[in-house]
Amino acid sequence: FGNLRYVGKNPCNYVTFNNEAPTLEVVGYDLYVDGDISTGNGRIEGSGFADLSACQTAINNGIGGVSIDGTVECATHEDTGKVYVKAKGFMTWGPPVASTKEQCEQWSASYINEITGGYCKEKSSYNGWRIIGVVDNQIKLIRNESIGEYSWDTSASSVNSENGINQWGESGEYKGADLMKLLNPGYDMNLAEDASGNTIAGTYANNSLYWNKQSGNCYTSTKNAYTTCDFSTTGLTETAKNMIDKHTWNLGSNDGTTYTYNNIKAKPFYELERSNNTGKICEGTTYQNGKYCTDTVNRTTTWEGYVGLMSPSDYGYAVGGEARTNCLANTNLFNYNTNNCNSNDWLYKTSTSQWTMSPNADSSDAVFVFYVYSGGNVYDASACSVFSVRPALFLIPSITISGEGTPTDPYTLSAN
Repeated sequence: FGNLRYVGKNPCNYVTFNNEAPTLEVVGYDLYVDGDISTGNGRIEGSGFADLSACQTAINNGIGGVSIDGTVECATHEDTGKVYVKAKGFMTWGPPVASTKEQCEQWSASYINEITGGYCKEKSSYNGWRIIGVVDNQIKLIRNESIGEYSWDTSASSVNSENGINQWGESGEYKGADLMKLLNPGYDMNLAEDASGNTIAGTYANNSLYWNKQSGNCYTSTKNAYTTCDFSTTGLTETAKNMIDKHTWNLGSNDGTTYTYNNIKAKPFYELERSNNTGKICEGTTYQNGKYCTDTVNRTTTWEGYVGLMSPSDYGYAVGGEARTNCLANTNLFNYNTNNCNSNDWLYKTSTSQWTMSPNADSSDAVFVFYVYSGGNVYDASACSVFSVRPALFLIPSITISGEGTPTDPYTLSAN
């Protein structure tokens, strides 16, 4: 395919781009608890695990019969030496990563009222950018952390029952998805719309704010609802823009019959993204009188632009380690929360759901887009949903790269 990708849990693919060098930052707090799981109510009980091996064995076997996902971790308390298991690993009730230590401690008291002990562990991550690899013979980058949580697209009440349209780029009179207009140039005068689809004079939304390094309004819900957003720090510099290729991105979809949202492996996903399948196959009144299939926008399977998102196949192919062979050969991306796939995939972000660029074709709806769920599997959601946005881009061919790709010696880029 002309591809060469970085794979595994934490490959050396860090790069300084947009004046953003890899810097370790606290991104939240994980709640760890000591003890065992009660089969009766799913709460934590007991006096902890003897050691890390015992904790891991309990995880592998399924603690107390409670379903466990691939994000479970064991940790040793720095002061007491006790072994803990991360609470959020239990799919049936675990809370997500807390944004502050105070919130984590509040969850410890509110959600887990039967533990004999617990602690909040600082969760850190490097910001900056990373190289996905050489994709279709060009170097593709992605921001390592999100620039915020926004809708992929939203729409008036009369269009797809206010759930947005799953068409990324411009098509006829349609100017493209809201998120596309936020990330790319040329939409500076994009007026905000109200719940009925009428423009609001003097108010702008998703008007190339990330591209222009500005603050303003961003869409975050159904019925064209928006909130304030600020990219004055994270937005693109002029130097960065000059390194970005105006690329032809592939927007092909699944076919909704042979390949549905839950039965696609990494290689078929890659091929479907480059197919002529569009994201809209619904017709008429097949489901709830067709209220999720009312838009008249013609879907396209390519888009020429600067800033996009990762694709489902990017996520699928990023798995590495001993799990890679089995995940690629036998595991649908819908099931990447199993077989240690997500835990060996550097594009996975614990407790963070991330948009991809690809529409999901469904016989009843014209609103679905694929995203990487916080549990590690690839699922679909209405375009109006609010998930993390990690900008992705292709570099111009003349870029020179130097460095080792580590957090302390990241790749550096120069334009010839």
